[in-house]
Amino acid sequence: MKRIFLAVWCCWSLTGYSQTFSDNFSDGDFSDVWTGSSTAFLVNGTLQLQLQGDCASGGEDYLSAAVSTSDTATWECRITLGFDPSGSNNARFYLQSDNPDLGASLNGYYVRVGEDGSNDALKLYRQNGTTSTLLLSGTTGAVAVAPDVRIRVVRTSGDEWRLFADYSGGTDFVLEGFVEDPSPASGMYMGVYCDYTSTRCDDFYFDDFFAGPLFTDEDPPVLTGGTVLNASQLRIQFGEAVTPASAESESNYSLSGGFGNPLNAQIDADNPSRVVLTFADEFPNGATLTLECSDISDLAGNIAGLQVFEFSYYAVQPLDVLITEIMADPEPVVGLPAEEYLELWNATTLPIDLSGYTIADATSFSGAFPAFVLDPGVYVIITDIDNEDLYTSYGDVIGVDGLPSLNNTGDSLQVWNAEMVLVHQVNYSDSWYRNAIKEDGGYSLEMIDTQNPCQGADNWIASDAAIGGTPGQVNSVAASNPDEVAPELSSVFPLDPNTLQVVFSEVVVAGSITLDGFTVNNGIGVPVSFTFDGERTVALQLATPLAPGVVYVLECSGISDCSGNGISLGSAMEFGIPEPPEANDIVINEILFNPVTGGYDFVELYNRSNKLIDLSGLRLVELDVADTTNVLEFCAVSNTPRLLLPGQFFILTENIEGIITQYSPPMGMLFSEDNDMPNFPDDEGIALLETLSFTPIDRLQYNSDWHYALLEDEDGVSLERLNYELPSQDADNWHSAAEAVGFATPGRINSVFSSFTGSAAIFELEYPVFTPDGDAFRDVLVLSYQMPGVGYTANIQMYDLAGRPVATVASNLLLAESGLLTWDGITDEGEAAPMGIYMIFAEVFNLNGNVERHKLKCTLARRE
Repeated sequence: MKRIFLAVWCCWSLTGYSQTFSDNFSDGDFSDVWTGSSTAFLVNGTLQLQLQGDCASGGEDYLSAAVSTSDTATWECRITLGFDPSGSNNARFYLQSDNPDLGASLNGYYVRVGEDGSNDALKLYRQNGTTSTLLLSGTTGAVAVAPDVRIRVVRTSGDEWRLFADYSGGTDFVLEGFVEDPSPASGMYMGVYCDYTSTRCDDFYFDDFFAGPLFTDEDPPVLTGGTVLNASQLRIQFGEAVTPASAESESNYSLSGGFGNPLNAQIDADNPSRVVLTFADEFPNGATLTLECSDISDLAGNIAGLQVFEFSYYAVQPLDVLITEIMADPEPVVGLPAEEYLELWNATTLPIDLSGYTIADATSFSGAFPAFVLDPGVYVIITDIDNEDLYTSYGDVIGVDGLPSLNNTGDSLQVWNAEMVLVHQVNYSDSWYRNAIKEDGGYSLEMIDTQNPCQGADNWIASDAAIGGTPGQVNSVAASNPDEVAPELSSVFPLDPNTLQVVFSEVVVAGSITLDGFTVNNGIGVPVSFTFDGERTVALQLATPLAPGVVYVLECSGISDCSGNGISLGSAMEFGIPEPPEANDIVINEILFNPVTGGYDFVELYNRSNKLIDLSGLRLVELDVADTTNVLEFCAVSNTPRLLLPGQFFILTENIEGIITQYSPPMGMLFSEDNDMPNFPDDEGIALLETLSFTPIDRLQYNSDWHYALLEDEDGVSLERLNYELPSQDADNWHSAAEAVGFATPGRINSVFSSFTGSAAIFELEYPVFTPDGDAFRDVLVLSYQMPGVGYTANIQMYDLAGRPVATVASNLLLAESGLLTWDGITDEGEAAPMGIYMIFAEVFNLNGNVERHKLKCTLARRE
């Protein structure tokens, strides 16, 4: 039989009786025993009682069974909700009621599942009429997420109510708490009550009802687990309440690793099945320890023998939990929901409790995470609590209150643990997509190599997934992307005479920063203290103040990034106290206003003064040619304090990677990348360099007519300044960058820079005999040249002694003022030229009609 009714008449009482009741719906029917909202329930295919309520409007439905219980009893029921319960979607398990109509006024007791969102706990209530009084709450948050819980409630003869639960739906019950309530306990009915909205009309499930005699405890307490509270405290959990006399005896516990007995053992006042053990020393980080306990007794007097519990203490370190995916711009929708999310990943080999974690950006923090354990190597999706249901089909989801809005163009996202330790930070921008179409929306940013999380933009790219992202899963772009680039000094700036701000090129490890790792010359020495912002910036406090007019050198060592790359030995940077700039102290030295398709403008500045100048006090402005009082665009030269020393170049651009790819500037080039960089016109424009107080420093009104007239294509060719001392507005002081240097020289001396004072061209061979045989000794003929000015074009031909042309070295090549040309001994037909003597004929000319011809002789030899 699926239902068992056993009536036992008590011989000492003619009016009292008790009965046992059980129902698991194995016969597929409930109507012979359960009454109430009968049409709103059914027994489904898996033989569970399931709500089939009003899916148009929602409502309140119940079923009750005539089950008489009195002073002492045990009740059980399994409740499964296919959603996260709330105040408008929750269930009640009525233990006792004096009214079969569970929606009416009644007297009795019930357990409620669902009420407080992320803080949902099992709650035991007493109901008198229409008023409910909370008696007992279980574990906070335990039934917050689609609960499947088996409940057991025991009432003893001493008016004590005990609430047990197994949150996996099994029968391994754990005591949630107990409370005394002397109110009369009797009722003829047991049942369930559902309060639901239309969208949850069929997501309530019930099974395995039981009511019967008081459960008799004959088993000793079982040590079921434990939680590390801090570095020296462990809270252990028993399956039932234990006695203070046994549980608070320190000699009943022993911890491996030389810890021995705890200093103190204390029963949790709110839950007598928990004991907090405090030890004299801190647990070693990451080590596995073994706790032994014995002679612990429960309230029934059952005494447990030796029990063992293993645990590890682990203090979460930075980069243990990583942000691995960011959906900042979900629209237009490609395939994922039109709501923002980010993804976290456990980078360790240990489970990490995310309870109390928060997400922050530059302006706000989210609410705290609910209880959630992130297993090793597992991903979890983080989204706003209102969007949680949208992402449950993609993987584990944590919905949080007040998730900061993820800015489309870029933001600083941070993960903080419950102790407010910064675990990971990502400062992303829309340039990280590396794809203009995906940048427009619908695609997430994904980390490429989770084993090397410190590379910033180099380790992120737009998702390749067909649906636009991979929330909760391995990233579509996952690949090995080792970090082999060591940190460098980016800037050193004196905030005041006793404080230096040192900025590195990438995030550095806090543990690699020491006072001895920094030293300043000219009598300053090692700093006395420092502060670190957790990323790239260190502030050094100096004992001796810096003096004006002195150029100092800071040397640093021992600094490393999180991939273990150490800063180069002897890394150093000059600095000093800055002076205010005056007109022409810094000049515009090179400008690219017509880049190649997909390229970017740049402006190069040069400090021609003997001052150290703070670039954060300057801005670059584009003026309207038609109305020079009208400012079209502008940007800061530097958004942070930054020194430009005498003789240094500085590049401003919207995209430095584009400039590096196109023109291969020198390592260590000084630059600023700014999305607000003016987009200068291709034909004519005005670039103004001024102070923040509007004092002009330099001004250039350029024209595309200044380019070399024989250029076939001006795209990607910069205008270079010939001489720092000549006026910026002198058209003769500007010329197209030479083809021989790639048509631009950002970060290095201009290809047309004038230093030759002669009146004629000079051609010289580095050596007269060359041997192109691949032995790395004089394998190419090297021809050096020096022109009397800029704008010279060369035609250079190789002839044999019979006067036959053999190879073309240059054909209408626009030369720099000086440089090198080579011949590798290969003819124009692609064959190796024979050994012998060759004549070099060079003709150079400019647009002013100057023509010069030069003849040299060389010998091609080969080793036998």
